[in-house]
Amino acid sequence: MRYTRGDGLIENYLARKRAKLVDKLIPEKLRDGKILDIGCGSYPLFLEKTTFREKHGVDKGLSCEAENILFRQIDIAKQGLPYGDHSFNLVTLIAVIEHFTEDKIVEVFKEIDRVLHPEGLILVTTPTPRGDKVLMPMAALGIVSKEEVREHLDGGITEEDMKMYLRNAELEYKTMRSGRFEFGMNAWYKIEKK
Repeated sequence: MRYTRGDGLIENYLARKRAKLVDKLIPEKLRDGKILDIGCGSYPLFLEKTTFREKHGVDKGLSCEAENILFRQIDIAKQGLPYGDHSFNLVTLIAVIEHFTEDKIVEVFKEIDRVLHPEGLILVTTPTPRGDKVLMPMAALGIVSKEEVREHLDGGITEEDMKMYLRNAELEYKTMRSGRFEFGMNAWYKIEKK
């Protein structure tokens, strides 16, 4: 079973690690609500493993179904989210935003702001600048997916970049916490909306 596009010796292992990390960042009080995973992938590993009252996933190349997960095939870079305002308690973007141009990242955050409850939570994982430099040679060697890495923004995403995207999307937030994982090659962001 492939969790992401393309081949890569450790691609599935890394996908499982990211899913486990993000699940640990979710406060228990939100699990009785609704979650939206943007870019849930060719197999909804994270959504399948996490516990929520209602689970939704969107992806442009969605090709499978799983029990108790509501899917929509959507290219978020080209269209808005087909959900009402304030529909979700949590929105996740696991290894997704690095595949968009900067202006599309801002548009995606505007849509997230619209569909997220006040005081809802956004969880994001993305390569750091350090990690992005290492991913290209790893992809060339077949260690990670060439298909995934070739779409990345040049240079990785910094905390300052993340703040700029949120500011440009006019998404007001109470707190933004962040951390590094996988030897500092990736970052997570936990953003609490006002």
